[in-house]
Amino acid sequence: MPMWEPFWYPYDPYALVFTLALLILLAKQSYGGFTVVFAVATCNRETTFFMTFYLILAAWRTLPFRTLSAWVAVQFLIWVGVKFCLGWCFQAHSGATLFQHQYWSNIRFMFDMTYEQQLGYSFELLVRLAFMPGQFAFIWILPVLGWRYLQHFLRAGLITLIIFIAMMSYVANLYESRIFLETIPWVLTPALVVLVRWLGDSLQGGDLVEHAPTGAVA
Repeated sequence: MPMWEPFWYPYDPYALVFTLALLILLAKQSYGGFTVVFAVATCNRETTFFMTFYLILAAWRTLPFRTLSAWVAVQFLIWVGVKFCLGWCFQAHSGATLFQHQYWSNIRFMFDMTYEQQLGYSFELLVRLAFMPGQFAFIWILPVLGWRYLQHFLRAGLITLIIFIAMMSYVANLYESRIFLETIPWVLTPALVVLVRWLGDSLQGGDLVEHAPTGAVA
C-alpha cells in the first residue's frame, strides 16, 4: 500500500480471493459454479457485479443470447437482493446507503491543490496526474502493447478494468489503492502471457512485431 490511505479493510483481501475463484470458474465455463460463488462473494463486497460485466464480455461469442441473458438476470437479482438485505440489516450504521457519490471528491483530488490539506497528505501535481496510469506499477503497458497475443477471455478482463475505473470514479475514492486489489488478476494475467510470449520469441530469435501467435484472437 502507498503512504497515503495505507489502510485496508478485512473484506479487501477476500475480494481478491473471490475474484480469482470467479475467474477460474469463468475460464472453465462453469456458469453455475460461477453464480454460486458470485452470491457468496457479493456478501463480502458489492463490486462483484463487475464480474458480471466480465462474464458478458467473455461469453457473448460462445453462449446463446437467451442463456447469457438468463445468467446475467440471475446474478443481477442476487446482487440486488444481497445489497438491499445487508442495507436493511445494517441501516443503523454509517455507510449503509446504496452507494456514495465521490465524483466531486475525485475531481478535487486530481485538480484542487488545497484538497490535500483536508486529507492530511501531500500530493505533487505530477503525482496526481500519474496516479491512475501508475496503478499496477504500469504493468498494464504489457498487455496493451501485446494486445494481439491475448485471447478473447483475457481481453475481456482489460475492458472490464476500464468499466471498473469509470464507475468507481463515481462511487469510490480513487486515491484508496485498496479498491483496485481485486482487479490485479485482470491485469497481471494478460501481462504475464505477453511477457512469456515475448521472452519465448526472443530466445527463439522470433520477430516480436510481425508475427502473432498461432490461434491468436483477431
